[in-house]
Amino acid sequence: MRFSFWAATVAASVLLSFPVYAMPPVEAFGNLPQVSAMRLSADGHHIAAIQPISGRPQVTIFSFGSSGVRQYAFTVQDGIARSVRWAGNGRLVAVYQENTKTRSDTELRNWQRAFSIDAEAKNPVRLMATSWVGTYNVHTGAVLDAPADDPTHVFMQALQAYAYGDPDTRLSRGKIKLNVFRVDLGNGHGEPAETGNDETVQWVMDGGGHAVARVDQDVNLHNVLMIGGGNSWRPVFSYGASDDVYVAGLMEDGAALAVVRRNQAGMLALYPLQLADGKIGPPLFSDPDVDLADVVTDEWTGRIIGVAYQKEKTEFTYFDPKRQALQRKLEALLPGQTVEIESVDASGDAYIVRSSSPRQPTIHQLFDPKSSQLSFLAAEYAALTGSDLGKMTTYTYKARDGLDIHAYLTLPPGKNPRRLPTIVFPHGGPEARDTLDFDWWAQFMAGRGYAVLQPNFRGSAGYGAKFRDAGNGEWGQSMQSDITDGVRKLIADGTADPNRVCIVGASYGGYAALAGATFTPDLYACTVAYAPVSDLEAMLGKEAKRRGENSLAMSYWQARIGDRFSDEKRLAAVSPARHADQVKAPILIVHSDKDVTVPIAQGQIEADALRAAGKQVEFVTLEGDDHYLEFADTRIKLLKEVERFLDAHIGDHATAGTAAH
Repeated sequence: MRFSFWAATVAASVLLSFPVYAMPPVEAFGNLPQVSAMRLSADGHHIAAIQPISGRPQVTIFSFGSSGVRQYAFTVQDGIARSVRWAGNGRLVAVYQENTKTRSDTELRNWQRAFSIDAEAKNPVRLMATSWVGTYNVHTGAVLDAPADDPTHVFMQALQAYAYGDPDTRLSRGKIKLNVFRVDLGNGHGEPAETGNDETVQWVMDGGGHAVARVDQDVNLHNVLMIGGGNSWRPVFSYGASDDVYVAGLMEDGAALAVVRRNQAGMLALYPLQLADGKIGPPLFSDPDVDLADVVTDEWTGRIIGVAYQKEKTEFTYFDPKRQALQRKLEALLPGQTVEIESVDASGDAYIVRSSSPRQPTIHQLFDPKSSQLSFLAAEYAALTGSDLGKMTTYTYKARDGLDIHAYLTLPPGKNPRRLPTIVFPHGGPEARDTLDFDWWAQFMAGRGYAVLQPNFRGSAGYGAKFRDAGNGEWGQSMQSDITDGVRKLIADGTADPNRVCIVGASYGGYAALAGATFTPDLYACTVAYAPVSDLEAMLGKEAKRRGENSLAMSYWQARIGDRFSDEKRLAAVSPARHADQVKAPILIVHSDKDVTVPIAQGQIEADALRAAGKQVEFVTLEGDDHYLEFADTRIKLLKEVERFLDAHIGDHATAGTAAH
């Protein structure tokens, strides 16, 4: 009875009614998901979620009782809700982010803060705010552990400065250590629980408030895994920063750590490292074709209970046979969809399940394991139906050197798939990948009448080290030609109209869009670049200033892009802003002014170079937003600008002479 009541009341509270449109308005795609990150409290009497309030992600709590369902909201001015997790039943920890400057900063930084609130979203307390530790740490939102037997405290990690024996001084005055704090959810105060050293970069907790492992990293980015606890630690495993090794957490049995590393075939796999002797056993998960994408943790213990990996869609495997059987049952109930167990109460009496497919945006449902019934809760994009969305299929082709490129093609609904105006839409990262799933931006363009190609070019994640490393030093070269070859294949197939092809991308995809317009100028009729990198040397210099010349981040980018000193000529050769004179087609650049990941200066450098070269360029600023399009109004503005620009240059209303030749 309680379960049925939940389903009816949450659906009534969360969902909105929308009229049916033959062509959905921009807002149907651009509005933020109506609900995400749903989490059940331990007793199942509350559900926390992230929902848009005034167009920004904020925290909502639904509480269930004899008088019905009540809904409460918690908002942080200028903050963006990032995650929620329960500490028992009474307190919720909500992590918020803001991209801003402090008085001592000359540049934007990504600040994260954690708040504790009660089940009615009242009595907020900012965690780790009672000392300098909470002031100088950019990130104080990392909850490492929330022991079930102590619902009034959580464990968090933060940098702590030491000078002349004083543990509570400003960061600039002493050495820094990454320590673990036991934090009171009632007043936010943190007491040191574990002390690292000058090289500690990671802690692993056991779900009960005890540290069982840590990772130390020296100035040469050499890592040492330490196991033990308290004052007794011993090194058991060493690896370099470029070795693709990561300690993911503690396994469910508490006897082994979960270590992610590459197997002999170069695929990311999951291995157990026994705490008793420090030995690594046979892999717990390994796939011959794809990398491990992520681990799955128990939300109440934090321990590793399964893995996620991406074939054409995301798949899940659990180590416990009962959990695995439940996953397969849910997949049978929701055939053809990506199915994920999103949350479960502490007793396992109720689950929240999220599912999606290319033509079904994510929905959230309650699952009763006793009756095996799913009951609808909420849809993230309730204004969209399957008939509004294009059919998405796999599209594999050969690159010019024979490498297989896996891509996805979305065809516009209701159109003959011949000689279509076409968008090539490379993903960001670039160490990421697209999958066979709903994509709000791609489906928006398909719904406006365009075929959309999303190629997983070399350098993309998920296909093993060899495929990933084939993109090293290949920005603007073979990574770009992989995209070009996909466009030419679509033209040869008769799907794409050769005179009406546009390249659109964001972040690295924005770089690829500018590179396409610059280095293959006769292929594209127009270009849209959101938050693009345009000058590689300048971007690397900015990263070095922000992260440190010898940081792990700079080591990564030097391997992927190149060294800004020794590779200066090559970087200049593939930087679109250095070759603006080669561009022929019009370009639209859109950039958020609070972008920390790719500063707005990168978009402005390109726009200035194009204007100086007498090229047709438009520059649109999204005010207040960051790299990841967090606000509804800026997402809608972006899509409206994209719609207008595409229609003018390759759409049905394109003026003569604007298409490529």
